[in-house]
Amino acid sequence: MPTRKRLPTDGFPPWDAALVIPPGGWICFHVDTPMAPSPDQLKDWISRLRGMILAGAFNVEEMLLKLALADEFGTNDANTGGAPYKAREMRWRREHSVGRKIGRAKPIIRKHLGNPVADEVVRRLAEFGRIRNVFAHYPCWMEAVNDESRKRTVAMNLFIGDASHVWQVDEQQAEQWANLFHQARVDVENLVRRLIGAPPLQADGSPPPASLSA
Repeated sequence: MPTRKRLPTDGFPPWDAALVIPPGGWICFHVDTPMAPSPDQLKDWISRLRGMILAGAFNVEEMLLKLALADEFGTNDANTGGAPYKAREMRWRREHSVGRKIGRAKPIIRKHLGNPVADEVVRRLAEFGRIRNVFAHYPCWMEAVNDESRKRTVAMNLFIGDASHVWQVDEQQAEQWANLFHQARVDVENLVRRLIGAPPLQADGSPPPASLSA
């Protein structure tokens, strides 16, 4: 969940992973208090995390496309679906809004999954869409963690947010997002498999055994 409901300044950072000092804040580096991870290491980590988030988002969005096609044509094989299938696929691939992709999937999910399962799948997709858009369109920033008694900066915290909410980005939060994206992909892919008559994924989200897939 978001950690707070406003940004520390009146605007967004001027670049990704910038150091932001909130109003009334201060920062003081000292050789006797080296930071681990260092600001450069945090910048590298958030860059890799952004890449992993967007790569994971691609997998979910690809399943959303396949879900819409499977619902309309009963297949994900372009040769079986023929020219109408190929035309619809190309039109939908030109749409870049994840909100439209999720919106298209919602009635399909509710049609084929009973409540409360459908509600939970839709909730996860909405949360997925928001986190995906935050990492696709908003910069992150660092804030100092200060030792008031020694007047020194001893660490940095990473944050990312949109116009209304801010999340602190740490290893625990990154793991929660990874689990969210994984489960969103599994939710949609299993429904796709049901619609095209394929066996479901295994409990861990991996493909079914080859004997079942054949």
